[in-house]
Order: sequence, then C-alpha cells, then structure tokens
Amino acid sequence: MGRSIDYPDGEVNRLSQQVYSLSLEKDALAEHLVQWDDQLAAEVLRRKVLEADLARVLQKGVVFMVDRVVESSEFVLGIRCVKVACVAAARSVEAMQAAIKAFSGMDFASYLCLGKLSRADLRRLCFEEEEFASDGGPEGVTLALPRHN
Repeated sequence: MGRSIDYPDGEVNRLSQQVYSLSLEKDALAEHLVQWDDQLAAEVLRRKVLEADLARVLQKGVVFMVDRVVESSEFVLGIRCVKVACVAAARSVEAMQAAIKAFSGMDFASYLCLGKLSRADLRRLCFEEEEFASDGGPEGVTLALPRHN
C-alpha cells in the first residue's frame, strides 16, 4: 500500500539536521516576535501617556495665559468701562462704541509679562459695579491705557 522511500544514511542525517536547524530558527524568530510585540505595546502606551501629558500641559498653559490676562488691572478696567457704557441709560451710542473700540485695541499680550496681576480686580468688576460707577469711574468711558511693546 504505502511505499516508503529509502534514503541513504547520510541524506537522512543531513535532512534531520536541516529540520532541527529550521526548528531552532523558527523558535528564535517567534521569540523575537514576542519581544517586538512587547516593545510595540510599551511604545504605544508611552505615546498615549505623552499625548495625555502634552494635552494637560497645553491646557494648563492656556488656562494660565487666560488667567494672567483676565487678572490684569488693565483688562478689568477695560471690561468695567464697556460695562458702564452699556448699562448706563444716559450713555450715547458713541460712548459705547468708543469704550468697545478702546478695549478691543488694548495690547493684552504684553500684559502677560508684567507681573501686576490681581484676582481682586476681577472680583470687584463682578460684584462691585455700583461702587465703580460712584467712585469716579471714567466719565467719557474712554480708555487711555499705556501700550506695552
């Protein structure tokens, strides 16, 4: 039924060694594949951690910059002037436009480096508007703030 092939002894030995050598090579390649898979998984995890760290740093940086602008007394004064102009019924459209134009023309970027920032000014803006209107706030609602270059 089944016919067997007779190989010379030297040929069988050579083929056995070749099979054994290929088996060792296959095992080594499988081990390298496992190592590379582990390394890839570690790099993917590292990338995700770095992306999260970068997002956190960017978010904190943006929040810090916005806080510095919002905390500046120049920003607070500009907001107050616009608010007073808009709230006061006796104010003319020209006064409101002048206040908005003066406020929008301010150089807030340069205030980030000045170190004269206060959250108290912002709180006063939000909670003490009546005091501002009665404590000699700007009558014409124009801003004459210095520009920093």
